[in-house]
Amino acid sequence: MFTPCDSTDIPALAVMLRGLHGHHVAHVPHRFHDRASEAELQAFLAEAMAEGACLCAYRVGQVPRGYLMWRWRLSEPPRSSTRSATPCSSTSGSSPRGGGAAWRGA
Repeated sequence: MFTPCDSTDIPALAVMLRGLHGHHVAHVPHRFHDRASEAELQAFLAEAMAEGACLCAYRVGQVPRGYLMWRWRLSEPPRSSTRSATPCSSTSGSSPRGGGAAWRGA
């Protein structure tokens, strides 16, 4: 199930990202690299969250195994009248595209 992330999740997300990048660099080197340290990945995630990025993690036994990150671009007009630019803290239980029941894992 995907659950919202906060700043306490950053260290575990950085470990996961470092592992994923290390795995994917062998297959898609033009899109991934394994040069970023865990500290650099933590700084990247912290900065993104401070700038308004929303993160959700797929967890197995409380350990993140996947993630979603998105940033609202409030300066752009909405692509659809059904979507709204809502901060992460207000989207609990709902998908950016709607369909809250599926988003909650129901």
